[in-house]
Parts: sequence; structure tokens; C-alpha cells
Amino acid sequence: MLREASEQTHFGFTSSALGAELCRHWFFPESLARAVAEQNAPLAAECPSPYALTVQMAKTLYLLTLARQPATMIPVVADARVAQALQLKLMLVEANWPETLELAKGVESLL
Repeated sequence: MLREASEQTHFGFTSSALGAELCRHWFFPESLARAVAEQNAPLAAECPSPYALTVQMAKTLYLLTLARQPATMIPVVADARVAQALQLKLMLVEANWPETLELAKGVESLL
């Protein structure tokens, strides 16, 4: 949230709000625009978007992958409420973490 507050202070809008407006300008589905808008705090919405929840969880896993964090850090970094809303079982994610890291190496080589 610190980044969003800084963006709001300096620019008068956040990157999430800008991204959502670009989605609308390009006539993407409203569900996608909403996911972009709510990605940093999906649980703050009255009715959380499953797409925003998924984006937030994907960002968390991506950051863990880049930082090469051990699987034991997943519950600490990942918001358990987001995982619960997605009906994700963090123990299953932890169990498959080594495979996830291997897949991440393959993706990094493509970048």
C-alpha cells in the first residue's frame, strides 16, 4: 500500500487505477478492468473479484519465486484470506514449491 499512497500523492492516481482505465479504454471486459483496479487489495471490495484475488496471489508467488524464498515463507507472505477466498490450500502450494521454482527458472530463461 505504501507504493499506492506514494503514486496517489505524486500523480493523483495509482498505477492500478490507470491500468483499469486503460482496460476500459481498450474495451477489455469490465471483469478484467476490475481485477486490475482491485489487484492490490481485493478483499477491500464489497464483493471481491475472483480475478483480482488470483492476480494478487500470482504476484505473491512470483515475488516468492524471484526472491527464492523457502516454501515455509508462503503462509507468511501470502495473505491467508486471499488463499481461502480462492479455495487454495497453501499446504498443497508448499508441497509443490520445488516444482514451481523449477518452472520459474524456465520462464526466466525466456525473458
